[in-house]
Amino acid sequence: FGGNVGIKNTNPTRDLEIGDGTGEAWIKLSSGPTSLAGLEFSGANMWKLERYADDTLRVTKMGVGHPIVIEPTDGNVGIGMVPASGYKLDVAGQIHSSSGGIVFPDGTTQTTAAATGGLLMRAIHTFKDCVVGGGLVHTIDEGKSICRFSGLPAGWTPYPTNWTTTTSVHCVDTKGAPQGWEPKYGTTECDTGGHSFADLPVESCTSVSTGQQCWYEGWFGANKVCGYVKTSTTCYATITERGGY
Repeated sequence: FGGNVGIKNTNPTRDLEIGDGTGEAWIKLSSGPTSLAGLEFSGANMWKLERYADDTLRVTKMGVGHPIVIEPTDGNVGIGMVPASGYKLDVAGQIHSSSGGIVFPDGTTQTTAAATGGLLMRAIHTFKDCVVGGGLVHTIDEGKSICRFSGLPAGWTPYPTNWTTTTSVHCVDTKGAPQGWEPKYGTTECDTGGHSFADLPVESCTSVSTGQQCWYEGWFGANKVCGYVKTSTTCYATITERGGY
């Protein structure tokens, strides 16, 4: 057919055409559980559609990374990042709405963050106050709105629960060693973890150093006696955003 190949098609119009438009047509790629599988599109800009080793489906542009990532468990979508758990859409960067605004779960539509009529909870500040102060309006439970700040300005009240964004801290025990300490067993380090803006407690973890404390007793200190000793340091994730009203 002029060099074209048809599968279930007697008149292919492309190099490879599967099906003739009257029934189902499938291409199946079978790979190992942690092996890559996908399609590659060559040209001035090379693109790939691939099932990644972590079972995500990714649209990949060579030299740029993974502009679109679909998470396998819930079908959550990430643009420029792997989506965080619980978010249907997670974007690394700004989102632009040219028209229509944003529709919230209660059915209301917000077309501007600078609307003077929009009031945050307790009606102390407006949406415009939030934006002018360097914050972002965020709608929480029951349609209430608060403002996300990297640093809460004067005159604003922190929301009474834990609406925060945190970043992980690597924790290493820094307690001073007691006299006679021998670091026999070493130090267990840890990472606190963090979270995107949500009503969650600030994460923490404890780094522990274990060893023995020894002393000498008996005639002329002839007997060395040791006892098990440990010290610990608890670290907390860094708060980078806090909700206020």
